[in-house]
Amino acid sequence: MKSIRTKLKLNNKQKTLMAQHAGYSRWCYNWGLSLWNAADKDGYQP
Repeated sequence: MKSIRTKLKLNNKQKTLMAQHAGYSRWCYNWGLSLWNAADKDGYQP
């Protein structure tokens, strides 16, 4: 497998937006995980 590594050259506004998107993604993941754990606790089998 081959991969290419690149470095983004972001200005301050772009850095802020990227940080906000990362925070939102983390929130969505944690929300979904809490739903999954609640369903598992209730005995739901996917």
